[in-house]
Amino acid sequence: MKTQMTKLSLIALAMTMFLATSAGAIVLLDQSDYDAGVPGFLNAVAGGPPFGGTSYSVNDITVDGTGWVITDISTYYNGTGFFESVSEGYLNISPKTGDLPTEDPNNDVLVALTLTLVAPDTYEVTASGLNIELEPGEYWIGVTPIAGDLYDGIHMASATLFGAATPSFDPNGFPSPMWTVWNPGVDASILIIGLDDVVATEDMTLDAVKSLYR
Repeated sequence: MKTQMTKLSLIALAMTMFLATSAGAIVLLDQSDYDAGVPGFLNAVAGGPPFGGTSYSVNDITVDGTGWVITDISTYYNGTGFFESVSEGYLNISPKTGDLPTEDPNNDVLVALTLTLVAPDTYEVTASGLNIELEPGEYWIGVTPIAGDLYDGIHMASATLFGAATPSFDPNGFPSPMWTVWNPGVDASILIIGLDDVVATEDMTLDAVKSLYR
């Protein structure tokens, strides 16, 4: 019984160490330096022609170390009106295998969104509590708000170019839906919060505990 209790205590200590290491979220990617004076990106589910318009825009990211756990994704928008009623949107993540994404974002995952007015006519739109684990590698990632059936001039704000320029997908594109880079000199604004090297921390902790049993 004493031996069993010792092992359980060591495992509990290992998990405590892991949780303590993982407790503090950090900035994984910061492209939140939005410029409201530069043409932005269409990134909203807002119906279709002739009065509406739907477009999905994504950024490329490089996950380093032993992987990330993404907890929050924020993007930035210029505009007013119906956008204030946004409460959910679509999360798109896919491996980056070329210059443009290849997956259809119409199959994205639905997530809850919160809006914060950070400047006149400028909103920070955040998907939180995501807990998305990504292995090291390159990905496309984006969050597209659902904004009703009437497009009202809302644009995802531009940010300094880092990596590949932001591509956008128009499901009503002619002659067929397609991914296109409309603003090759800039990226869409995005801020990603979460944990890094979580897998490595867990592995090292569990190995340290196992070594005590040899």
